[in-house]
Amino acid sequence: MTLGEAGLLLAANRLVRIAGYGWIAHLYARRGPRLACLLAALGSALAALSYASLSGVWALLLARLLWGLCFAALNIATQALPTTEPVGSARRSGRSRAIIAAGPMLGLLGGATLSQLAGPRPSFLVLAVAALLAVPFALRLPSGEEAGTGRAPIGPRFALPSRLDVWSFVQGLTLDGLFVLGLSVLAAAAMPDHAALAVGAALALRYAAEIALGPVGGAFAERHGARQLLVLLSVAAAGGLALVGIGLLWVGAVLVMLVRGLIQPLPAPVAVAANPGAAGCRRWRGWRLGATWARASGRCWPGCCYRSCRHRCSTARLPRWSLSRPSASRTDV
Repeated sequence: MTLGEAGLLLAANRLVRIAGYGWIAHLYARRGPRLACLLAALGSALAALSYASLSGVWALLLARLLWGLCFAALNIATQALPTTEPVGSARRSGRSRAIIAAGPMLGLLGGATLSQLAGPRPSFLVLAVAALLAVPFALRLPSGEEAGTGRAPIGPRFALPSRLDVWSFVQGLTLDGLFVLGLSVLAAAAMPDHAALAVGAALALRYAAEIALGPVGGAFAERHGARQLLVLLSVAAAGGLALVGIGLLWVGAVLVMLVRGLIQPLPAPVAVAANPGAAGCRRWRGWRLGATWARASGRCWPGCCYRSCRHRCSTARLPRWSLSRPSASRTDV
């Protein structure tokens, strides 16, 4: 598999969400979180099973597209449900982000370890079984009538992006796209003989930061205001990226990780404050689309990020030979 094909697969689940968020929001508004999350859990298990059993770029691409739609439903539900009641929404959002981040962190560490020992396909089989464990929990969620939904969100189909939409685009492009991909390359360069484990550990660090700092960020937002804290932390994140840009790689990376953990629960209460009378699923569609498009853009530029990280690794005295460019020849996946 070529580097371009890998970048396409990484971005596919986000690209399909750009087109599919409106449909998923419509389903959520009409039928409620129970059906949306039930379909998402079953689809996630099917996608993981496809990763474990299928080969080839096109087969894997279909599985990635399916997972993207499932993630859209889960994302809308996890953003809308904690903020149904505006009072205390920031604190609940922080706890929610911490719980959500525990799953990817454990999956990355466990999956990377299992992949190092037994290969990637057994790891996906384990993930398929884990996804099925979510079905009983999805059945306990409220239906459309119980959740207060039951009709599609009303609003313009196309509209100019709000300030929160623009912020989510920039944040997704920098913190969740280019930065995460660059950090993965740096980790693989530091441990070339255990690249899968190194990348899994590096990616797990961002979720560990959410677990530790998500509730803290939510509590601060509840006390001092989510919008003011969002602005302050955005400036701090820009400072961390600037440190990476001038060569202080690990200092800047740690700062960005900490800021990202604090910032994760803040957009939801900001959206609630900006749209106090809007339906929950409509609040999230705009700013989640911005973040999704930005992350997809970041993942579609692996060559650019690769060259940048290669240069930074040489500046940081990491072994340049460990970033030798992989062959473009195809391999079975």
